[in-house]
Amino acid sequence: MGTLNMNPGSIILKSYVDDRMAYHTHTRLLWADSLKGWLILLVVLGHSLQWTFGDVGIDHNHLWNWIYSFHMSAFMAVSGWLAYRPEGKAKPAGRLILHRAGQLLVPYFCWSVVLLFFSKDSLVSNLLNFVLCPDNYFWFLWVLFFIHLIFTFVKSASNRLHLNLAAAIMATALLLVAVMVVTEFRLFGYQYIAYHFIFFSFGYLIHRYPVLQTRRWAVLLPCAILWLVLAWWWRMHDLPSWMPSFPGMPETLLVYVYRTLTALAAAFFLLNAAPLVLDGNRFPNRHVVTLGQWSLGIYTAHLSYLTLLKQTSLLLVLKAGWRSWPDWLFALVLFVSALAISLVVVWLLMRNRYTARVMLGKF
Repeated sequence: MGTLNMNPGSIILKSYVDDRMAYHTHTRLLWADSLKGWLILLVVLGHSLQWTFGDVGIDHNHLWNWIYSFHMSAFMAVSGWLAYRPEGKAKPAGRLILHRAGQLLVPYFCWSVVLLFFSKDSLVSNLLNFVLCPDNYFWFLWVLFFIHLIFTFVKSASNRLHLNLAAAIMATALLLVAVMVVTEFRLFGYQYIAYHFIFFSFGYLIHRYPVLQTRRWAVLLPCAILWLVLAWWWRMHDLPSWMPSFPGMPETLLVYVYRTLTALAAAFFLLNAAPLVLDGNRFPNRHVVTLGQWSLGIYTAHLSYLTLLKQTSLLLVLKAGWRSWPDWLFALVLFVSALAISLVVVWLLMRNRYTARVMLGKF
């Protein structure tokens, strides 16, 4: 009876709202978007801490070390989990790569061009660095695209040659890491591609093989404790002081092993625990879900904002003005301002379908 008393415009509006709610409920995974939302908050916080304490002082900050021990690796694992499609539902390889290029490479170059206006380097130098040194820009987008490219090639090759997919993936991961460690090749973001391919593959395999999935807290809690213990002594380029060296084994390799084990423990725990605790649509989870859906834009917008502060010397001016304030408070203000500005920028870009496509990858 209530519907009969509604005017046609209200009926259309109600139908539209119901359709949108059904779309967000049934075609997206709330827990995956929520997990990405929490991770992007840690990304913004980690960069705010780094911009506050500097590249040297930040290495002894336990909060920063904990964040960096897993946050981008977990993002890659979530991406790998979402990349799995059951047989018959996967897109053709060519279409998939073109789609990923629109989602990732187009925003990568567009946001990198934005930074040109604030760079002190020459135009030619910057354009070359977009490709040669993507780690100086929005490296996550670049790296994720090429991981998708390599992964798609491995899947296609294993199908044609009738190889075991899991074995082919693990062999590729080992080969990429071996080349990185032996040659120390650093161009084209190769070191990031080789390292993060491990976690993308791990997320994919967890989704594909139920044996890697668990809902038992008796398994998940020890895994979480292992991750937190390893993360406490985690360092970007150094081994923990308690860890012995092994004659004949390069220290660089041991550092990568320690970092990889820490991040794998985190990824295993998060991908299995998130569906248990982050799958609701109540406050505050529904807002964190939105952050996850906007994570690409928040990532690029907040980095642009922080880079602008640094390259225009505004960051030094702000630090001088806040000299009497504790560093943690300055980092908190930087975090809040970066997040708020990023949300406004993403909201504005979402208002137009063309800016949403080229800047946010909404193809």
